[in-house]
Parts: sequence; C-alpha cells; structure tokens
Amino acid sequence: MVAGYLEGNLNRFGSPCSRCSYTPSWESPWPRRGAWTGNTSASSKARLRERYQSIESPADLENLLRDIDRRIPAQRLEGRKEGGAWVIHGERAQVVSDIDLRLTTHNLTGPLYAAVQSYLGQVDSPEMRAKVQDSLKRYLRRRGYPKARLALLAEKKDDGITYTVDLAEGNPCVIAKVELGFRLPQDAKLGVKPGDVCDQEEIAAAVSELELTLRDRGYNQLKLELSDVVIDEVKDTAVVYVSGVLGQRVRYEIVDSQKRFLIDDIFADEELTKVDPTIVGPDAMAAELARRYRTRGFSDVVIKGPDVRRAGEDEFVYVYNVDPGKQYILKSVQFEGVSAFGEEELLDTMGLKSLWQASRPLNLEEVQQGLNALRVKYQEKGYWDAKIRDPGNGQKDKETGTVRLTIQVEEGLPRLLRQVDVKGNTAIHESVIRGLLKTPVNEPLDRSRLVDFQQDIRAAYQAKGFLYADVKIDLKAAEVKRRIMVDITVTIDEGPRVKIGEITVFGLARTDPKVVRRELLFATGDVYDPERISLSRQSLTRLGLFRTVQILPTDHNAVPNKEPTVDLTVDVREGKAGNVSFGPGWSLYRGWHYEAEAAYSNFGGVGRLASVRGSISEESNQEAIGSKTLLGRKIGAGYVEPWLFDQPVDLGLSAAQKAESTGALWELSKGGEITLTHKLREILPGSTISGFYGQKIARTEGNSQRVDELLATDVRIGSVGIRYDLDHRDNLRFPTSGFTLDDELSWARYGLGGDLRYFRWYVSSSPYFGITDNLVLAFNESLTSYDGIQRKNENLVGILPPSERLFVGGTDAVRGYGPRSLGAEVRKPVFTPVGTNSGCAVSWKSEVLGGSNRTILKTEMRYRVTDSMAITEFVDSGAVFFSQDQMRKFQQAYKDPVDTADQDPQCRSVRVRRSIEDNIGYDYSSLLKNPDYLWTRHYYAYGLAGSLLTALGSVNLSYGLPWRQPTTEACAESKDYCYPRGKQGGFWLTRGEFSLDVGARF
Repeated sequence: MVAGYLEGNLNRFGSPCSRCSYTPSWESPWPRRGAWTGNTSASSKARLRERYQSIESPADLENLLRDIDRRIPAQRLEGRKEGGAWVIHGERAQVVSDIDLRLTTHNLTGPLYAAVQSYLGQVDSPEMRAKVQDSLKRYLRRRGYPKARLALLAEKKDDGITYTVDLAEGNPCVIAKVELGFRLPQDAKLGVKPGDVCDQEEIAAAVSELELTLRDRGYNQLKLELSDVVIDEVKDTAVVYVSGVLGQRVRYEIVDSQKRFLIDDIFADEELTKVDPTIVGPDAMAAELARRYRTRGFSDVVIKGPDVRRAGEDEFVYVYNVDPGKQYILKSVQFEGVSAFGEEELLDTMGLKSLWQASRPLNLEEVQQGLNALRVKYQEKGYWDAKIRDPGNGQKDKETGTVRLTIQVEEGLPRLLRQVDVKGNTAIHESVIRGLLKTPVNEPLDRSRLVDFQQDIRAAYQAKGFLYADVKIDLKAAEVKRRIMVDITVTIDEGPRVKIGEITVFGLARTDPKVVRRELLFATGDVYDPERISLSRQSLTRLGLFRTVQILPTDHNAVPNKEPTVDLTVDVREGKAGNVSFGPGWSLYRGWHYEAEAAYSNFGGVGRLASVRGSISEESNQEAIGSKTLLGRKIGAGYVEPWLFDQPVDLGLSAAQKAESTGALWELSKGGEITLTHKLREILPGSTISGFYGQKIARTEGNSQRVDELLATDVRIGSVGIRYDLDHRDNLRFPTSGFTLDDELSWARYGLGGDLRYFRWYVSSSPYFGITDNLVLAFNESLTSYDGIQRKNENLVGILPPSERLFVGGTDAVRGYGPRSLGAEVRKPVFTPVGTNSGCAVSWKSEVLGGSNRTILKTEMRYRVTDSMAITEFVDSGAVFFSQDQMRKFQQAYKDPVDTADQDPQCRSVRVRRSIEDNIGYDYSSLLKNPDYLWTRHYYAYGLAGSLLTALGSVNLSYGLPWRQPTTEACAESKDYCYPRGKQGGFWLTRGEFSLDVGARF
C-alpha cells in the first residue's frame, strides 16, 4: 500500500531515499513525544526535533530519515503515524569495521590493504562482500595472479563486522611473448621479457622508463602505451602488447653568428626532450629562444628559421640562425618622484643592489620582477595608490652597449592607521582583536594585512567554538596634513557557540574504547575547539596502535547547516600489535652485528607494551684478552603500563645486560630502571616529563696493566632523576620546521644503593628551518656534564669510572674522526731493554680516556631528493674534557712512578710517571665571556651524508673529513706532547671516516 502511494506521487514529492518507507499522512505537525526504536542519542533527537518542527510532506519525512541515516547508518527506516505522533522505526545497519587479509606473498599485503580501505565503514551486505572480493581479485590479476582464489568470512563483533579474507594466490602467470607495435631502435630495450611475471604495474613502469630513455635520445614525438596483457589462463602465460609511434628523432642546433652560445647553453637537456615540434610550433620555439637571449642582455636579437634537414633515416635537425646583436649592460637605474625610500634601499628591493659594485647584463625579466617587488614595498608602507611606471627597454647607448633605466614613481599619499573600532564582540575583548592587526596606531597600514587580520579574527573565534562567526571589515579614510588617516570598523556576528555532542569511537577490534577516549582533549558538552581536536588526533597517532586516525563530524552536513551542537566520530584503524624482527648490520667500529626483537603493544586491549631485544656483535675494534677474542652481546626487556591506576601516568620497567668492547677493555654491565611518565597534553602538547630510579652494576675486564693505566674500576650506581622531552617537529621523516628539546637531570647517591656520587645534567636541542619544501637548515646543540663526583671507597680517588665517561668522535658527533677518538689522553711509558746490560730505553704511548664534560654542535644543510632519500652537507664541532676537579684527581692518581716490578731487570730501576694530556676544555659559565672557545677549543669536521628516510627516523651513511684540531701549549713547546687525531697521511680526500647511524633522530 505504501509503495503504491509513492509510485503515484513521485512527480509531486520526488524520489524517496533508499531503505526508507512512509505512512502517508501529513496533517499533523511533529509532536514533542514519539517512540524511537533505533539507538539514537537524546541530544541528536532534540536537534532533529528542532530542525523538523513539522512534517507536512513526503519530502519533509524523506529529509528527516536521510538525516537520521547520516548519523546512524540504518538497514531500514520508516515513519508511522501512531496516536497523533510520528514514530520512527529503524534497524541499525552493521558496518564493516575491519578487513583482515591472509596471504603468503608479503610484498602484496600493503597494496591489497590499500585496495580495500575505502570499504571500511560501509554498510555490510552481500553486495559489499562481493565488491571487496572483486577488488582483491582484480588487483591480484593486475599483479600477475589471475587464478587467485578468495574465501571471505564475515564475523560480527562489538564494533561491527570484520571481514577475514583468505587468499590463495596460485601460480603466477609469466610473459610468453612481447609484441611491439613499432620498431625499437638499436640498443634500446623494454625492461620486461619472456619469463617475467605478467605484473601489469611493472610492465607499465617499464614502458614509461622506455619512453623516458627514447626521449633522451631525441624522440620528442613518441607516444607509447601498454595496450593489453592477454592472459591464457590454461597455460598461465600472457602476451604483452605495447603500441605507439616513435615519430621523428629531433635535434636542435643554433647557428650563432657571434658564436656566443650553443644550444646546451640556452636550454637544459630535460627541456629539449619535452619539446614536441608538432605541438610547439617553429614560431613559438623561436620566440622562446629569443626570450632566453634577451635575459642575457641581447635585447636586439634576431632569430631566423628553423631550417629543417634530415640527418638520418628517422632523425631531423632543426637549425635556428641567430644574430644576437650587441649585449647590453645595465649601467644604472635612476628613480624619479621618490621621497619615501632611499635609492640604495630601492635597488636592494629590486634585487639590483650589486649595481653599486659592478654592472650586469640587462635582463628585463629580472627588472619586471624587481618592479613588482617595489610595488609590494610601497603597499606595505601604506602607499596604496602608488604607481610605478614600466621603464620599457631603457635608454640604450649602442656605441658603449650600456643601458640606463629611469623608473618614474607617483607615490600618492600614505595611509596610516588612526583607530580600530570593534562591534558585535562579546566573547573576545576588543583589545585582543585590535592586537591581531599587528599595526600600531599612526603607523603605515599594509593593505595585504587586512586580509590576514580578517582571517586571524575568524581563527580566534573558531578556537573558542564560534565556528560560524562572520567578520566584516569596513574602511573609512580622511586626508589629514598630506596623509590619509584610516579608520577600521570590524563588525562581528559571532553566531552560536558550538558545543561537542555525542562522541562515537569507531573501528576498534582488539582495543578497549577507553584507550581512545582517555587521549581525547575534549568531551561531550565542551566547546568545539579545532586545535584540541587536532592535538587529540596527534596524541592517538603517537600511541603506535593505529595506522590511521580521523576525527570527523558524524553528520557531514552539521557544519554547513550551522548546527549549534556537532557530534563527532573518532574513526581509527588498528595496526598490527605484534612485531618480530631480525636483521644483520655492520659498522666500521664494531664490525658485523645481528639483532632480534619481539614486541607486543596491546596486551589486554589497553595499550600495554612488552618487548624483548637481543644482539650479538663482532666487536672488531677489541684487543684480545689473553689469546681470545669475544663476541659482544646485549639483551634487554621492557614493559609499559599506560595510565597507571587510570591516571595519566605511564609506568615503565626496563632491564638490560650487555658486554661490549671499548677497544682496550671490555665493559660488562647489567641494570634496570623504573620510570613514571606524564604527557603534558594540556600545558605543552607534544611533551613528556618523567621521573626515574635506576640501578647499574658495571665491571671492567682486560689486561691488568691497561686497567691500571686507564684507572678502570668496577662500579655500582643508584640514581634518580627527571627527564623532559618536547617534540614539535612537523614531520618525523624529514622535518622542515619545529624543534626538539631533551633534558635530563640525575643524581647518583650512596643512599640509593650505589658507591658513586655525582650530579649529571644533559640538554639537547634541534631546531629546523625550511628554506624550500625540500631544502632545510638544521642545527643540533648538545651539552653533558658530571659534577660533584665522589667514590665511597677513598682509594679510588673519586674518578669517574670508564662506564660513565663521555666520548666524542664517529657517529655520535664530529664525523671526520674515528669513534671514541677525541678527548684527554693518558701518556704512559713503554720500557725496552737495550742490548745486554746496556740500560733501558723509555718511549711513550697514549690512550684516550674520554671526559666528564661534552659539547656537540652540528650544522646540516639537507636536501630531499625523493620521498625516501636525502643528501646532506654537514659541519660538526665537538669537545670532550675532564673538569678541573677531575684533572686534580687524575694527577693525584698518577703521582707515583710506574711500577716496574714486572719489567725486564734492566728496566726495574727506571722511575717515570704517567700523566694526563691534551685535556682542552673550559667552564660552561665562561662561554658568555669567551665565545671564541667554541672555535679555539673544539674539533671540527665537514662532509657529506646520504639518508634513507623512514617513519621512525633516518638511516644515515656519512663521510666526514677532519678540518681543525685544537692544540695545547705543551704541544707548541714540544712535539712529544702533540696528539694528532684523525688520519694524517695521504691525499686529503682519503683522510675521512665513514659513519653509519641507524634510526637517527636528528
């Protein structure tokens, strides 16, 4: 009966919505009561009643049902007139919340997931399941698996329907034959051949690569296309058809009567390969050629041609005869009618300041750009009516080949701001609104600032929830004493203050909804703040649990319709919680190393993280202990309990054990740490503050003489501290703006379970300045210092143990020097008997000790070549040294002569002492008075690096060359006290050091 009514009234009332039915009765308005069988929030029902206060036609009811369907996808909706009230009955539709793909060809996993992402959030139905399977089959067929079989299982879960798709790819089809619709030139090859998998994406890429190769050879007119891939599903083979035409092979020549330029001097190679003479006519090419001559000062150039001649069977040469004429030099620029600026300032604005030092060829394009910059400068200074006349070609002197430009300016009167009047504002004080103009009263008014002013006011209102605020700016001008005073009237229609309605979390499969909700910086009833919504999305992304995060209005028409309350949907897509990885690596310092890691980031569905990581390494830099060399090893485990006791504090537990070589000695250590971390989401988004307690036990093994020389001792350390981390980079892969800040303060005390006392502070900052989208200037400054070092055992003299000492060189900093090669050195004797009973010769060697203070400064100019590759020029600077207190303790430790009891009898009577040398440092407090220390007391290096960009940081391979090494007064007096660092021999380019840094943050 309902269907019959609608069919009879389609022309009158319009087409009905899908999944909707009606009871045709329109005489009553919408009553304030009504039964709802669907799951709709009270606030949504209230807003719908307000919007649809009466139902007077099928169109009204249809719009109502559509509105409900936008908020909550429905399998069925119908409106019935029951007891004088409209009753909306509905059945909520089940939506696709996740699609899990199971296949064996891992390199296809990512693209297949991408192929079905658009189906997430759609209503589940047999048709939808068929679409998912069809999309997967079509993609697999395109990638060379025409016989792939799929089985889709739909499983109902709390958040919707999960599709589990088992894929059996089957045998790939292979290319049997490649048919070309053109004759391929000699030595040119298509990048696919019989026997390759018939992957249409790779075939298409090979066709594109062939097209680029042929264009580089001069085939400007070619057009290639992958016509078809015909698959024989019986034989699992395919025939590839590539159609196209090569056209003429075209070369261009310039016959320059003055032999000024060749074609390669005027055009870049890639420009010529893109020129199709059938599209770019001879006149257009000649005009472009003339333009490029004129930019070099040849304003009277004459172009004739082209003359076309055949140079081969399929090659033609386009010859242009050029008479450049005289090259004109811009000698001077004069300004008339200018009073607001000085001549030098105007030349600088136009980019012609170098005319003060030297003349340059006349380039009228540059002159036009300079005139535009001049117009902008006048606008900024309030001269809105300024007229700057084009000087044309200027005044030419053909005998001398010089040009004078005369630029005439009619400045008009400047406009100055007199006052700003604000009307209609209640939420934001007028003084705040005036401050957004950033132009003081009685100062020149820049017209372009008015647009920014209007946008800034809107942004300020949106931040306070007034999404629909309307801002109008009116100007009133009056001439006062040869100036135009401008009054600005800002009229604001604030509109309603938008509140956040119901918040729905969608897309969760394994994760508890509270994990999402506790990261949100907004709640139902809060003012709609776009910035807080954006910060919440960033916070959810940083959890590492979700591969995509979106926060959108549930009803896409809510904002266009200017609703006072907006429901939000937090739509997330979970990533893989578990991760197992294994991989080899290699570095110059340690040699080969192998690492394995297993982690699971979502235990219990609440974001608990547990991980285990282990590695073994060759430690190629080690000195043998006895007759044996050892393998380095590390093993660690970690656990994170987020939101401890449902408070915004994360508990972290970690434990680690390692054995690694420091060259002369082996360091064996084990320890653990407990950390409490709080995210400062409200005060400073993107930052965390942590308190920690740690225990560490470190032992040193090696030759007893080396242990004695380096004052290496075992140590137990108990420490507490605070860490602060702030990350405001715009992009982790390739930052172009923002900065990072890392600080740590820690105290080691006897009462915390250790035998070492110290106060350690560390601060590091990395700012980034984008010059262009792909060119970035980056800096890094890092300072570390140990103070107040004491040992419980007084026999140890209070010297910092080797396990805590700081080193510089290699990957960490100053990349032109070897790893751990910079810093103070111990000067130690080597005893050699001379002949038989002829005495003992003493020579001297040295060993790096490290330091208790470290400064690292890095400067990098980075250029992004592709989305995954970058190259970098760098200058590194660094210093590592012991404090004056530590130097006194080292001198006390070395005050006694070296024990020679184990030496040859001829050397036992020799008495010499060790000493600490080359300790070039400073007090940090003295840097303000003596900033030159950063140059005179630092090691410097420079070089190039290539980076592989990943989402977690970059993998950097760099080659650094030593540049400058500081020297001591002792070295100046005697070469015996000079300790050259870095490679000193050979050609300068071979003196550098390679460094590999995996997962670099800076």
